[in-house]
Amino acid sequence: MLQVGIIGYGGRVSHMAKNLSMYGIPYRIAAIADPRAEEIRQSNDPFLQGTNFYQDADTMLATESELDGVMVGTRCFLHTEMACKVA
Repeated sequence: MLQVGIIGYGGRVSHMAKNLSMYGIPYRIAAIADPRAEEIRQSNDPFLQGTNFYQDADTMLATESELDGVMVGTRCFLHTEMACKVA
């Protein structure tokens, strides 16, 4: 099963993450980095069961060593910065 991380969990990326299942590849959202991490965790979304939550991308990337991929869902002007952190 693929372990996916998400940086910036807003409406668009959450929709995309939930629709990855259309490809038939087993995956789960292992970690989310977002300033609203606690609010997202408290939403008790069943899709995010077992997900680890972080306030920032640096902490998530330093802690989560088993991620197979990371989706970037931040504001557009931050995409390059976040992609460089992931790389």
